[in-house]
Amino acid sequence: LRAWLPVDATFGANHQGEDLLALRFLTKFLYDLGELPVYEPFRGYRSVGTVRLRNDAGDADILEPRCVQEMIETYGADAVRLLLLTTSSLDRPLVLRSSTLLGIRRFLTRVWTQCELRLEKGKFVSRRMLVRKHLLIHEVTQSLAAWNFAGAIAALMKFSRFLGHPETTPEEMDR
Repeated sequence: LRAWLPVDATFGANHQGEDLLALRFLTKFLYDLGELPVYEPFRGYRSVGTVRLRNDAGDADILEPRCVQEMIETYGADAVRLLLLTTSSLDRPLVLRSSTLLGIRRFLTRVWTQCELRLEKGKFVSRRMLVRKHLLIHEVTQSLAAWNFAGAIAALMKFSRFLGHPETTPEEMDR
């Protein structure tokens, strides 16, 4: 516990308040006994809303585990995770559109293909590539610091389009 606490950030839904309260109480109790060096278990807490699935007709229902399992089986777990990150907002309910999963899956396939093309082929890094890589690192870092996961993924998508451009060769990029 000494190595794990305090946690940098935790996310919870409104219905998890009792669990978080119990965890805070237990942490304060162990702190008073001298067993823990921290008084609070979390440095930050963010409340998240419910997840709703919107079908093509526009009807929204609370997302059930079987729906998630079907999405994972059809599009893959990485596509579902990325969809959750790109469409999420910490201050309002999350609405998923099943039609966007196909586009996310295509993006992941494109990234995988680009990585395979460049595996062990890079011989030099052009100035243009170096500038784009550092811009990507800056944009992703800024977005993650602001809890803007969609912004970080948008920067990765933009970089992926840059890699897929006909002027960018596989030899131009290092591993």
